[in-house]
This record gives sequence, structure tokens and C-alpha cells, in this order.
Amino acid sequence: AARERRDAEVEKLRQKYASKLASLQDQLQRAQGQEFDQQFAQLMERSHADTAKRFERAQNDVKDPQLKSYITSTLPTLHEHHRVAQTLPGAKG
Repeated sequence: AARERRDAEVEKLRQKYASKLASLQDQLQRAQGQEFDQQFAQLMERSHADTAKRFERAQNDVKDPQLKSYITSTLPTLHEHHRVAQTLPGAKG
């Protein structure tokens, strides 16, 4: 039952963000060379920053100990990926 609920929630998120994801994919597919590099770097920087912020908020709000543990163990990796994304040429476009 828990797996079905989780899968249903994932599917809701997939549907909610499908058009945004398609738009981003389209932009990247049309871009070439330096324009692609800059768009990709900016996307990586923004998405990692956003994901880290969401995890930080969830860390304070989540009551489930297993989920809280997952968030706590994942945050350092998210912060490191965000730090690396910030160093990509064009990330601060």
C-alpha cells in the first residue's frame, strides 16, 4: 500500500512538471555551442540550488525518521553538486 501511494505521488509530480521539463528540454535541444553550454550551466546551478533549499526545508518539517535520515545524508551531496555547478563557465549568466 505504501509503495502504491508513493508511486501515485511520483506520478502526480511527473504530470505537474511535464510541460516545464519539456520546455527546458526543447530549449536545450535548440541551443548550440556556447549558448548550450551557458543554458546548461545555468540550469544545473539553479536546479541544484532549488533542490538543496527544498531538502533543507523538508529536513525541518519531516517527522518520519527514515525520511529525515535520508534527507540528512543526501544534503551534503546536494551542496557539493551545487558548489560544482556554480563553477561551470556561464553558470552565473
